[in-house]
Amino acid sequence: MPESSFFAWSILAATFCGPIFAVLLTRFVDYRRDQHQRRLHILRTLMATRRTILAPEHIAALNLIEIEYLGKAKVIEAWKAYLRHLSTPFGPNDSDRVARERENLRVKLLSEMATILGYKIEQLDIIAGGYIPQWLVDVESEQQAIRRLFAEIAAGSKSLPIEITRLPTPLTGTGDAKR
Repeated sequence: MPESSFFAWSILAATFCGPIFAVLLTRFVDYRRDQHQRRLHILRTLMATRRTILAPEHIAALNLIEIEYLGKAKVIEAWKAYLRHLSTPFGPNDSDRVARERENLRVKLLSEMATILGYKIEQLDIIAGGYIPQWLVDVESEQQAIRRLFAEIAAGSKSLPIEITRLPTPLTGTGDAKR
């Protein structure tokens, strides 16, 4: 009799706990899948905008890393190093060096993120990949030059360059100029 009592209790426990366990397992699997999709979205956005780092999508994706990769030490460490470098001021003579350093830090960040997601992307592929039309590069450079000039004018360190190309001619007419 004790054996049949054990089986009865086992069937009762399985009947009661089985659906609860199945729901909990389903919720866990859904959570992990959603987490993976959010992380993948960030990586895809940063990869798509790696040549246009001033794009709002790029900046928004960078800001999401902090919460979506929480607990992933290598990603968070690479992200913090990149943000620290982005926040460091530099002189005009250092722009080429700073651009190289930032690119290296960005590549390290993207590589760490890809590794977490199970993608094997070579760092050289990240550097060499991506496309940005020359026209967009030119527009961005021109906009930066215009912003810089107006900032210097507003600060009083430069004046608005004005060039006179033609002097006005005196009015000719009846000789009676009314004022």
